[in-house]
Amino acid sequence: MKVKVFGMLAAIQVKVISTLQEIAKPTDEGILGWLLTDGAQAVIIKACQAAWGVLVDGYERAIHFLLPLDSITVALPADHNPNEFYQTRSGLWVSEDFRSRVVAKAKPSPAGTSFKLDRATLAKNLTDSEIEVALPVAHIFSETEVCAIVVALIAEQLEGQEGTLLNNSCANLFFTASCVVGVRWFAGDRGWGVGAWTLDDCQWSAGGQVFSLATDI
Repeated sequence: MKVKVFGMLAAIQVKVISTLQEIAKPTDEGILGWLLTDGAQAVIIKACQAAWGVLVDGYERAIHFLLPLDSITVALPADHNPNEFYQTRSGLWVSEDFRSRVVAKAKPSPAGTSFKLDRATLAKNLTDSEIEVALPVAHIFSETEVCAIVVALIAEQLEGQEGTLLNNSCANLFFTASCVVGVRWFAGDRGWGVGAWTLDDCQWSAGGQVFSLATDI
């Protein structure tokens, strides 16, 4: 996981330079010329190193508070149509944000589709970015994958019994490219809740767990 963070330094520097070059117009010879000077390179490197320091600090904090649990395999018990399944009804609440951000982009999956997943638990309150920086590079689920995985997991715990998903009102988290999906058991309503939130600096409570596609790295 640390390789991902280390590799970001060079990527940040390249991105900064390319962005500045895109902003500068061909006639802005002063800007373009400045970008090629040793002084400009020193400024860019210093800025990248500062960003690097933030990334490393965040990584070092997160790895101590995102604790690996185990790896599991889940499979769809039946053909799955996201738009048909993810409708609010008795035993299941589905947020409109989840439908618009995830279900709208998801495709049906056939019975037997399986996924090997890693689980980790939050030992303290963590933000989205603090969680993601400690996860494997390939931790992002597609909308189709997350819809299929969640339905397969819920199918194993329809009545809120003990299982892979936490059933104590703590969040079960899945990251997509555009949002984080949260699944919770609501004991009072005797049902599961599935929602989606934009990535931000709000913290997820300690005790929750996060899923990612299993990796040997």
